[in-house]
Amino acid sequence: MNPESDGTTFPGGRVLGCKACEQVFPDRSLNRVSDARARDVTFLLDRLTGDRPARRHSRLTDARHIGMAGHSIGGASAATAMAADPRVAAGVNMDGTFFAPLPEAGLGGRPFLPLDGDPALLPPDPEDTSWADAWPRMDCWKRWPTVTGMGHPGFTDWPASGGADRLRPRARRTAMAEENGPGAVTAPGL
Repeated sequence: MNPESDGTTFPGGRVLGCKACEQVFPDRSLNRVSDARARDVTFLLDRLTGDRPARRHSRLTDARHIGMAGHSIGGASAATAMAADPRVAAGVNMDGTFFAPLPEAGLGGRPFLPLDGDPALLPPDPEDTSWADAWPRMDCWKRWPTVTGMGHPGFTDWPASGGADRLRPRARRTAMAEENGPGAVTAPGL
């Protein structure tokens, strides 16, 4: 079971909602999620590259070339993991709010790519200033590309997997506009 999923259906039909969401959404403490994931990455790297590796093939992990990329809270987690663990040498945030601010000292010169969706497709939520706040703290090679016509779910396989077909009619139209809107790049066969 994934405690962060929107819902998990068990045999017999019982549905368990997002337990993590119940804890972090009411008070907007989503930084707790990215902080926890950063600790998970450190634990994993310790087990893969430490003195006593967890698996016999762990030696195949090149500790000098570790990167982390994620979408949404996963992208925020990539930035948090880089800030917490210098073994993460590069990162990508695909359309995720920086819930935990980057350190004022930066990321030690390690490259980080914030990959943004189309601002025209953003929901009418309060303005997110976390990207503008993080930008000057990126002390490395950096670019801030925006993908025209790409909405938030477009950075995942959700649109290609038929995610929009499972929505109510109005939500389906919105999702399809995000997937196939102006300037969208389509890839036949996906």
